[in-house]
Amino acid sequence: MDTRIKWGILGCANIARKNAAAIFDSPECELAGIASRSEQKAEKFRVECGLPDSVICYGSYEDLLQEEWIDAV
Repeated sequence: MDTRIKWGILGCANIARKNAAAIFDSPECELAGIASRSEQKAEKFRVECGLPDSVICYGSYEDLLQEEWIDAV
């Protein structure tokens, strides 16, 4: 059973890059999703940060927050 904490990030500002790197590097965490005001901006962020395709990109903050399987934001 996977016990890692599944994280979502709201926004694509510079601080989000630091948080994404820290979450991605932690063996106890999984970066599950990134939300922005547009899905394209979230996807651009994912690619620029070198994150895998498994990180879901959301086009609104509300969409990420509604995911029951994300443990922390």
